[in-house]
Amino acid sequence: MPKLWQMDDYDQCLESPGPDEPSGVFCSLSVVLKPNNRSELWKLIEYKFNDGILENIPTYREAYHDVLEICVNKELNDTYGLVAHTEILSCDKSTDEVVIDALDMSFLIVLCALVCFVTLSSWYDSSINYKRTSDHYRHPLDSKMVWVSFSIQRNWYRLTSRSRDELNQKLRFFQAFRFLTMSLVIFGHAALLLAVTPTTHSEKLERMMHNVGSMILTNGVQITQTFLGMSGALLAIQFCSFAEKRKGKVSFLYVPFAILYRYVRLTPVYALVILLHATWLLKLQTGPLWRWGAETEQTFCRRNWWTNLLYINNYVHADEPVRLS
Repeated sequence: MPKLWQMDDYDQCLESPGPDEPSGVFCSLSVVLKPNNRSELWKLIEYKFNDGILENIPTYREAYHDVLEICVNKELNDTYGLVAHTEILSCDKSTDEVVIDALDMSFLIVLCALVCFVTLSSWYDSSINYKRTSDHYRHPLDSKMVWVSFSIQRNWYRLTSRSRDELNQKLRFFQAFRFLTMSLVIFGHAALLLAVTPTTHSEKLERMMHNVGSMILTNGVQITQTFLGMSGALLAIQFCSFAEKRKGKVSFLYVPFAILYRYVRLTPVYALVILLHATWLLKLQTGPLWRWGAETEQTFCRRNWWTNLLYINNYVHADEPVRLS
């Protein structure tokens, strides 16, 4: 069986050439085997090709397509008796320069603003702690809560504190379910990475996916249903508790206000992550597959960011996910 992945030395390909030599280039390409019904090996293989969406690909294809196809076909034909055509997905050049645009600068401005907020808020919270005790950070400051909302000390104690409320004590078992479901989510994503990263045993990987345990781990339906069930139960408990305090008098505006409250809590952090993926994530690393994956994600983020901020990304442009990782 031909290897699904084969890579040359990335750093060696991009070594700085001499002044009169062409720049070093490392290209990632997709190899699509041509049908050959006389080959028993071909009958075991099926490829599906998706065209690239990255910038400058037409230029790279014009410059390097022919020579890469000749090299690939020679090795395939000599080793496996197969013929293929190739499509360049991305290319890195030793002369590539980092380009910073307005969106990249906007992320830096937002990041600097957040660092300033955290620093000033933490300093102010510490300066009004006249008794120099940790209890100061455990109690809310009604009149000055806005000024200490970004305080590291106060938020740390809020994060690590345990509620003494009777209802929260009764629902502590939910923490065990949260831990289990989050563990399954992490394991599931780690298993899915096997399908998109280089592997030398493609047949072994395919057989693993026919195992019942692998099916349960990589199929997110059960995990997602657990999340939905827990969320529904907690929402019902919260609503009943709220209605009990109001003696059954609950306005119809409760639902839209509850949705708006949750939206305001989640969206700013989510927007910052999307902005990172749309700007600086691509520039933080290099590697043979980095540009192919990170620039694809950057393109989708800049194109479909609004679907994620409206939480309709599972229905609108679902084939172009903003975050692949």
